[in-house]
Amino acid sequence: MYTKITERQAEVLAFIEEFIRQSGYPPTYREIAAGLHIKTARGVKVHIDALARKGFLEMHQGKARGMKLKENPHYVPMLGLAAAGFPVDTVEIDAEGYTIDPRIIGTGRRFMVKVTGDSMIEKHIDDGDWAVIDPDVQNIKNGNIILAKINGEVTIKEFKKTGNSIYLVPANRLYRTLHIRKQDNFQILGKVVVCIKKIK
Repeated sequence: MYTKITERQAEVLAFIEEFIRQSGYPPTYREIAAGLHIKTARGVKVHIDALARKGFLEMHQGKARGMKLKENPHYVPMLGLAAAGFPVDTVEIDAEGYTIDPRIIGTGRRFMVKVTGDSMIEKHIDDGDWAVIDPDVQNIKNGNIILAKINGEVTIKEFKKTGNSIYLVPANRLYRTLHIRKQDNFQILGKVVVCIKKIK
């Protein structure tokens, strides 16, 4: 369902993409090694093989420049933490990301956040889950579960708008509804489209 890409693999992939953009053809292992200060071509091959297994590259054996970028690998970066509880400061998570089948998350740009807290448990969004976010906020409607930023802090709640008033509604009776005031710095960052759970 999902595949992790490491920091070094992301660097190799970015180097290949930029090299192709500038040159019109893919780099050799030696060129990648020189560009990323990897000691040997064999070290490069380890990362190339992993990227091929994970669906980012297509390999043609026996060719010096025998790699091709695959279109639409559906790489979804993990960007930080979001509270399903009281809003919390965002925490950047560097170099984490996954390829996820678009049949699960839909097409278009996506990113993920790790859920903290229990305010959305009645919507089956639990502490430790990964929430996949669609950053297109043009068609947010009442009842959507959104990722929002309030005065610099991030939270996941159900969106509700009545007249000119906006509310962020928890799915746990122990938490209160947040009323967005005029003086609040409020921004909708996206809509939760999928919740990925780890079996404990």
